[in-house]
Amino acid sequence: MTITIQQQFSINLNALLDEAGVPASGFGRSKHVATSMDVGVATAGKWLSGKQIPEYDRLERMKEWLGCSFDDLLGRTEARGGRIPARAENVLLNMVGTRSATRISICPDEPASIRSDGVYALPIEGDVMSPYVVDGDMVCFMPAMSAHTDGVYVIHVAERYIVRRVNLTTRGTVKLIAENARYEAEEVDLAEEVKRRNGVRIVGVVCARILVNR
Repeated sequence: MTITIQQQFSINLNALLDEAGVPASGFGRSKHVATSMDVGVATAGKWLSGKQIPEYDRLERMKEWLGCSFDDLLGRTEARGGRIPARAENVLLNMVGTRSATRISICPDEPASIRSDGVYALPIEGDVMSPYVVDGDMVCFMPAMSAHTDGVYVIHVAERYIVRRVNLTTRGTVKLIAENARYEAEEVDLAEEVKRRNGVRIVGVVCARILVNR
């Protein structure tokens, strides 16, 4: 799959923000970037989602803010020796709230085994959420049975886990959105889905990413 310069910038920027311990997407990352860079939240969101790159003067300011180089912001990861931008030890820095997690567990096969006070890691397969996470990366999530705000969530459907960006609608439904534009969004009624045997169920909210191969 060909990655555009906008997508590559998004990958690099999110990785650098992960390293800096900035809250994950869906938990104030866009607002944090907007405030730090003196731009609107919508503009910051475009940078983070791979839809736009900043002008040169903004890149200069971003370079100073994050203590990085232009290559770190715009270059391909293999050109930087394949370093891991977000290390496992940074994961807890991105946790939201006051939860005192002592360890991160691999997500169990059955949602019923997920403890409400735990923090779980889920390996990513495929490119549906690229460039936010790609095949081989991992997300960390805290258990949640519903979506009260827009954000990135872990969902169980048809006996497997998926990760999607969730947007609440005024109709009482939610939109499940893939970061990769090749995949269409899906609108579902969660209240109806829970009545189905293998329906869509939210099981957690993503609080951090481990970008394994980038």
